[in-house]
Amino acid sequence: MNFYSLTVSKKRTCSLIIISFMLGILPISANDLRFPAVARSSPISQGQTSYVYLPLIVRSIREIDVACRWSHQPATTTYVTYRWGDRLQTPGTLYRNAFQSSVMDWNSILTKMRLSFSSTGDIELNTYSSQDGRAGVTRLYCDGQLLTSAEVLANIYYESGRTNNSRRAITGHELGHGLGLGHIPEEEGIALMGYNPDSNVYYTPQNLDIGLMNQVYP
Repeated sequence: MNFYSLTVSKKRTCSLIIISFMLGILPISANDLRFPAVARSSPISQGQTSYVYLPLIVRSIREIDVACRWSHQPATTTYVTYRWGDRLQTPGTLYRNAFQSSVMDWNSILTKMRLSFSSTGDIELNTYSSQDGRAGVTRLYCDGQLLTSAEVLANIYYESGRTNNSRRAITGHELGHGLGLGHIPEEEGIALMGYNPDSNVYYTPQNLDIGLMNQVYP
């Protein structure tokens, strides 16, 4: 690894700062350099732990709980396929409708990631029922840093009181994990992949979610 140092005179530094403000560009300080968390995943199919070390990103949207990503070539559109699990085979059911809405939500934003249906899809969409304190869970299967398949599950145990929008918020959040996104910390702002003060209002990808997707899959 090569390390570079840059020496700039005080006069030149002041000039650069003045020019930056004139152009509406904030000078970058040490606080603007963020290291995404080193994450760990436990692929069930491999029986081992995969570590992912992400590069330094300047002025990034911070993200935690990162496991692995889908293979992607910059400036091209990546298509990931999904399929229905055994409990969502019947069209028109509550959570099949919710997942369909979430697929449309993620596909409708301007990013390089798209979902398409296939009977042998890489992402299985399904439900489960468990008193585990979770609204849903996503299981990622990784080959090193590469995401190869996923199970995206909504928990129907806590169904009482949920609305169509809250279901959509749950399926959209978990589907975001299925697409390789981690959690966006609360201090970053309101996001489907993080802090969501009202799932009946914020049930689709927000600006932070869109920015993160474009950051991860440029």
